Amino acid sequence: MTRAPAVVIALAVVVAPALVLGACSRQNGDNASSVTPSVSPTASTAKPALPQPSPSQPTPAADEPSKPMDDPNLQSDPGLEPVDGAEVTPLPSGALMRYQIIRLGVGCRGNYRFLLHADGRVFMQENGARANCEPPQRFDADYPAEPMGTLTQAQVDEIKALMRKHDFFALSVGYKRPNRRFDGAMEILEVQLEGKTHRVVLEKVEHPAVSALRDAVLTPLYNP
Repeated sequence: MTRAPAVVIALAVVVAPALVLGACSRQNGDNASSVTPSVSPTASTAKPALPQPSPSQPTPAADEPSKPMDDPNLQSDPGLEPVDGAEVTPLPSGALMRYQIIRLGVGCRGNYRFLLHADGRVFMQENGARANCEPPQRFDADYPAEPMGTLTQAQVDEIKALMRKHDFFALSVGYKRPNRRFDGAMEILEVQLEGKTHRVVLEKVEHPAVSALRDAVLTPLYNP
């Protein structure tokens, strides 16, 4: 009797499970690489889901302005007024837009405002880090005598096109969050175009039209 069969049997006993385990590992690895894990965003980073249009409504095109009331964080408030100390005087002749952001809280640090004229000149006033305003004062200085910069005619025309795209004059005079918050700021945007004037006040909330118009002025100034 030879010992070869015993050796073969022993090798089979040892090697076969290893081969099976290796095959399973490779299969699991292939499955893991072909499946994208689904990770739910945390409550602090998740954006509210927008309601889907009903079957009878067409899906808006990508270049159409977003409907503000589709956002659950936006609530129209026709009675919302600028806080005390905000600039509420009528827009000067030749002005196209005035923007203000006011922190709602103690002090006036970080508040700023700008005035865009139809010829492209932008006058900016920003409170300094040591700004000290007596209530209800919100700004610690007047607009400077010289403009911060001047937009090109093409950039001014683009801003006017954004006003029409977002149907700015049809927006509510005020928007706020439906839930109560103690932090945040107030944004005030006034537009004067083709003989019409309209002001929108945002309390502790953002609006796509206001953000688009604000950025259309600031981006060329800071990133020419």
